[in-house]
Amino acid sequence: MDCEVVLALQAYRAVLIEATYEADYEGESLAELWAPRIAALLAEEPPEI
Repeated sequence: MDCEVVLALQAYRAVLIEATYEADYEGESLAELWAPRIAALLAEEPPEI
């Protein structure tokens, strides 16, 4: 449960950061810059708990 809350808050922060960046840099997208980098860091399979 706590992990889900943290992930939801981080996703919300990411949306706000993206919106601010696009407003400041005339439509350039942080998502296009960082999505491939973040995807490369993710595990192929979720960890077993």
